Amino acid sequence: MLRFLTDQNFDQGIARGLIARAPNLNIITAFKAGVSEYEDPDLLRWTAEHERILISHDKKTIPHYVKELVSSGLTLPGVILVIKSASIGKLIDDLEITVLCGKPEDFRNDVFYLPFRP
Repeated sequence: MLRFLTDQNFDQGIARGLIARAPNLNIITAFKAGVSEYEDPDLLRWTAEHERILISHDKKTIPHYVKELVSSGLTLPGVILVIKSASIGKLIDDLEITVLCGKPEDFRNDVFYLPFRP
């Protein structure tokens, strides 16, 4: 089963909507994990240590750090980058499909962008 971490800036309305649709989803917030103050590279290292795919809105820095850490030899579980260019309902729909149908190898060492279409 895939495991997820939402970062400290992730829209909790989207997270709650996803959990309502997939109540057995293994997902925690950065706050609950005690990593809400971590800088992006440290947060990504934490996801690697705990085998959790990061769900974030941070399109400015996260892709850069993923590339940098993977280039240095670290294996990351991956990132789902949710761009807020669609309605919350659409984002929840796409996230639900992604997290319930995805396999670890779909995300490993990569950034997966949502929504599928605006």
